[in-house]
Amino acid sequence: MRIGGQDQRNVMGQRVGLWLMAVALLASALPVQQIGAQSSALEISFEVAASGVPAPMFMAEAPDGSGRLFTVSKLGAIRATIDGETLSQPFLDISEQVNSEFDESGMYAIAFHPQFIDNGLFFVTFNSVDGTNKVVRYQVSEDDPNQADLESEAVLLAIPDHVPKYHNGGGLAFGPDGYLYVSTGDDTDEEAASDLLSLKGKLLRIDPLTGPVATGQPAYTIPPDNPFAEVDNAQPEIWAYGLRNPWRFSFDRETGDLYISDVGQSDWEEVNFQPANSAGGQNYGWPTMEASHCFRPLEGCDTSALTLPVVEYSHAEGCAVIGGYVYRGTASPALFGSYLYADICTGNLWALERDDTGGWEQSLLTTVELTITSFSEDASGEVYITTFENGAARRIVASAPEPFDSPAFEATWARTDAPVADGIVARSWTWGPWDTREVHIERYDEAPDGRRTVVYFDKSRMEITYPDADPTLTWYVTNGLLVNELVTGRLQIGDDLYELREPAEVNVAGDANDLNGPTYASFAGVLDAPPLAMDETVDQRIDRAGGVTPDNDLAGQGVVIAVVDEITNHAIAAPFWEFMKSQGPVIESGELQDGALFPDPVFATGRPITDPYWADVVVGGTSKLVLVQCFERRCLTYTPDNAPEWQVEAGNVGQHYKAWRYRG
Repeated sequence: MRIGGQDQRNVMGQRVGLWLMAVALLASALPVQQIGAQSSALEISFEVAASGVPAPMFMAEAPDGSGRLFTVSKLGAIRATIDGETLSQPFLDISEQVNSEFDESGMYAIAFHPQFIDNGLFFVTFNSVDGTNKVVRYQVSEDDPNQADLESEAVLLAIPDHVPKYHNGGGLAFGPDGYLYVSTGDDTDEEAASDLLSLKGKLLRIDPLTGPVATGQPAYTIPPDNPFAEVDNAQPEIWAYGLRNPWRFSFDRETGDLYISDVGQSDWEEVNFQPANSAGGQNYGWPTMEASHCFRPLEGCDTSALTLPVVEYSHAEGCAVIGGYVYRGTASPALFGSYLYADICTGNLWALERDDTGGWEQSLLTTVELTITSFSEDASGEVYITTFENGAARRIVASAPEPFDSPAFEATWARTDAPVADGIVARSWTWGPWDTREVHIERYDEAPDGRRTVVYFDKSRMEITYPDADPTLTWYVTNGLLVNELVTGRLQIGDDLYELREPAEVNVAGDANDLNGPTYASFAGVLDAPPLAMDETVDQRIDRAGGVTPDNDLAGQGVVIAVVDEITNHAIAAPFWEFMKSQGPVIESGELQDGALFPDPVFATGRPITDPYWADVVVGGTSKLVLVQCFERRCLTYTPDNAPEWQVEAGNVGQHYKAWRYRG
């Protein structure tokens, strides 16, 4: 794909040759550590979310709650990925209509109608074999949600394309206003960009019809507030003009602001900004300007009526800008509010932010040894790059780099787990081995800068939300209400701010591939169940569906209730209460001594949010009877068959929570 200036043809041709070889030969994704050189204070990694699509140009998530990802191939097909598996049968295959012969020709993008869940409509844009650049509407098959109905085709736009090799635009997206926006290139005709009678070199805004389209009838109407809707000698579809090759544009899902990246000619690449309250009609300058520099004429150009870019970079730093999205996800809070974009030749990946004065600050996040063709965004606001290598869509993840100076974290860990690591005592880990820790920067709105440092272990997570607090206090380092979030599906990103998800379908105990053992979601239905009474025998069994059944045979295990929590109104089984009060070797002030394993049980486990339940769980391939109880911070298990020091354990909630939070 060549979207750079005309003087870059040889360079880009070489690049295209490389990716064609990659599409044919690469069989697996490059390891994360080999992807790029680090350039910022953050570690940027790329997690493959969808693969197996040759020459991917774009990816989008269906807005129907299914989680399906749809990847657009340059060659003219779209494939669906469900739970990481890309279906062999294409969702849509119109390769016979698509001209994919040249660097900049092919299928470019997909956009789902805002009411897709009800009407099943979606739109694609491509360079056609009939010599036009098209926008076409399709509908999902009534019989199969993973198949498009080819007979439903309705052509919205068919713009004559005189030079299919270059400058075709290719952006397609619905705005917050519900209208469809389409970006078009100048078709190598520089003057077309400023000509209001031409649809080339523009950002168009139309209102697609959702019903049947009769032969010869337009498949869209003009929004009445389009800036040129009532202007003579102007095409009413035009929303903005003066663009050379706006390959990608996007809307900030939180503010509605519009970002347009425009590929330059000889020397400069640019990103343009349009605030959400704009009435449209902006002239972004081409061909009078290339970015903020005079192009025609080379000196003394009149910029008074032009809208200049908010950021630019020269061809010393790249050859063609790939516009992205403002990050609004939760997996990488260090990127929250940043507009992400890249260059196709150098692999530079930048973040653009506004400062307190309204100015713009650009930072280089990393340099990627991949051919980035586009950015994409899913329903949760996570941002992806599509890359030719291995035909993949990769999620961008930013985290704090190692090594990590964490004396408060290490001291908290060492108190209970250093004696285990040193072989001084045989007992269940409280946190997990120190060398398995993972450091993340996560969003928390009340923390400084809205971000806090988090360290994941197998058994739990540590966090410092308020670094200015007294580090000698017990609650300076906390471990979060992880289980509460997993069971309820409420991912906490502020004191009273949550991202709503489904409860975690992750096994609480035992083997991850056990299809019958209870998950965190299994306990969602028993949060308000009445508690067992003091000294009552625990004889309740829970299944994967959350069903609870009394079983008199379980009384033979001799487990009774020791405490009923007055705050949450749940009972604590005696083995767990004894564990929470247990004594043993701990590290205090650097010295090994005997002490309470948990000076404050609420700190370690939180309060109980369920009663204890027996469950049949597969452990190491063997079915075992296990007592499970979920507290706010941890789930504890009691396995009667285990050796005494291993009968009560903290489940691997840190590992489980991280997988759920990061969709791993």
